[in-house]
Amino acid sequence: MSQHDTLHVWREHRLVGTLWRGGGERLIGFEYDKEWQATGHAISNSLPLEKRTWLPEEQTAHRWFGNLLPEEQARIALPKRLAIPDDDFALLAAIGGDCAGALTCRQAAGIAGGR
Repeated sequence: MSQHDTLHVWREHRLVGTLWRGGGERLIGFEYDKEWQATGHAISNSLPLEKRTWLPEEQTAHRWFGNLLPEEQARIALPKRLAIPDDDFALLAAIGGDCAGALTCRQAAGIAGGR
C-alpha cells in the first residue's frame, strides 16, 4: 500500500488512527493507533475502541468518515473544482484538514498533527 493510499487521522496533535483504500479503490478501512486505543476514547459509538480494525468491506468506517464530507451541491462541485476522483477517500485526502468535527485527515507522509 502506498502512502497515497493511506491517511492519518488526528485529533489535535495526537494520532487517532489510519484510513486506507480498500482493494476496490472506493471503500475505506480504518484502524485505531495502538497508543490512541490504550489512552484515547472512541471517536464514535459505531467505532468502539474494543475493536481495533474495520475492514473496507464492512463499510462501517467508510460511512462514518464519509459523513465528515460536505453534502449535496458542495459535494458535487468539489471533485470537479479540485480535479480529483469523485470518491470519499480522494475528498478526505484533499480537504480532510478542514472537515466537520474535531478530527483531521492528512496524507500519511504529511506533517504530524491536526489543526
